[in-house]
Amino acid sequence: MDKRRSKRINKRLAVDFGTNDLQHTGITNDISKTGLFIRTTKFYSPGSIIKINLLIPNNGSTTFTGRVVRTYKHPPYSSLAQNGVGIELDTTETSYLTFITSIED
Repeated sequence: MDKRRSKRINKRLAVDFGTNDLQHTGITNDISKTGLFIRTTKFYSPGSIIKINLLIPNNGSTTFTGRVVRTYKHPPYSSLAQNGVGIELDTTETSYLTFITSIED
């Protein structure tokens, strides 16, 4: 049984993120109204608050914050594994929520 609060959408979008500045880059793996997974090799501890700038196709970008809830670090020889961080969002950023609504089935 899936315990997620919102439906996840498999979507690859570029993101810049960091705790103070947007000094790191990654790609979303899936997104929803309440969270997203960023594929990256830069990791933060669970509980860390990070700033995220998401590039929205045809609409520019939107910036919001989220809390790291999971970190996935797999060994280098595990080529099928996806390294990254799971982020819980608490955003009312209109452009982000409008975008998510527009791509939901």
